[in-house]
Amino acid sequence: MKVLRKNLVLEGHDLAYVMLERQIMVESRSNPFITQLIYTFQNAERLFFLMEAARGGNLYRILLRQTPRPFPYERIIFHSGEIACALSFLHVKFIAYRDLKPENVFIFEDGHIKLGDFGLCKQNINQYPKATTFCGTQEYIAYEIYKHYEYDENVDWWSLGIMIYELFTFITPFYDEDESQIEENVLFKDVCYPETLPKDAKTLISGLLERDPKRRLGNKNSPLGLLKDQPFFREPFTLNNIENRRVPPPWVPNVCILNSNKFI
Repeated sequence: MKVLRKNLVLEGHDLAYVMLERQIMVESRSNPFITQLIYTFQNAERLFFLMEAARGGNLYRILLRQTPRPFPYERIIFHSGEIACALSFLHVKFIAYRDLKPENVFIFEDGHIKLGDFGLCKQNINQYPKATTFCGTQEYIAYEIYKHYEYDENVDWWSLGIMIYELFTFITPFYDEDESQIEENVLFKDVCYPETLPKDAKTLISGLLERDPKRRLGNKNSPLGLLKDQPFFREPFTLNNIENRRVPPPWVPNVCILNSNKFI
């Protein structure tokens, strides 16, 4: 359950974001890759969003305690594919997600993932003027946002590239202990790819981290081709199979262990 204090929502001028989040979840009830909203209610002081329970926790928690490292290759393909399907669903509705990070990717007990937390979404991203708001989580913010350019839904594909890199390496590609250096790294630093990274994964990630959003993989007009045609999404874990739930998850969380005090 998500609980929001009304006074804080109003003081932060966040009511529009709260209502947008509710609207997106209501309109996404048919999609298996979006966390489902069950009920909303309020009292004099608080707003309540009752959502389906992700008993496997979020991907951030999974990353913290994953052993051995890295994840098995098929699991990375599967998680990446389901996230891509969720983003594609939002983009078809002209919504930019703008806050893709492991904390917002929820693992369900059947092994499937769903996106949650839609407070930073931007609707009508196909219209002009495009988005200009500087928002997101530092390590996952796209190049064009740091440049203060107008931007569209292609910022989400950049964030997906960051996350896939992180699933392989357990660190984001532009990370620096000095947080002020992260922006400089995004703007000017080349990504360092480990020698152990599979070729297909490197091709995919480098395409998603293309600094020109018109050329970026995921953009339907990208000269790099379509995301669904990337060799990374190999049989049986093609994007078409993943989207239509034709393949079972290669990993299912042990919910009892995940929710034990050992990991709190």
